[in-house]
Amino acid sequence: MTTVINKLSHLMPKLRFEELQNTARQICYRYFEVDGDFSQLYEDVDDALATTPDEHKEQEKMLLHFLVYRNIQRYGKGEELTDISPEEDQ
Repeated sequence: MTTVINKLSHLMPKLRFEELQNTARQICYRYFEVDGDFSQLYEDVDDALATTPDEHKEQEKMLLHFLVYRNIQRYGKGEELTDISPEEDQ
C-alpha cells in the first residue's frame, strides 16, 4: 500500500500531500471513535475534499482513501501512525 501511496504522492505538491496525510490521520481517529462506521468514513473523505477543484478531486480522493486505510490498518494493530515521505520508495 505504501508503494501505491508513494506513486500517487508525486501527482501533487508536497505540501498538499502532507495536508492529506494529516486529514487521513484525523479521519482514522474518528473512524475508531464511531466504532468502525464505514459510512462515516466515506462522508469524512467527501467532506475533506469538498473544496478541492474538480480537476484534482478524483486523484486526491483515491490517495486519501489509501492513506486512511493504511492508518486504520496500523492503528488497529496498535502501531504508531507515521507519515510517508514522498521520497520513500518501498
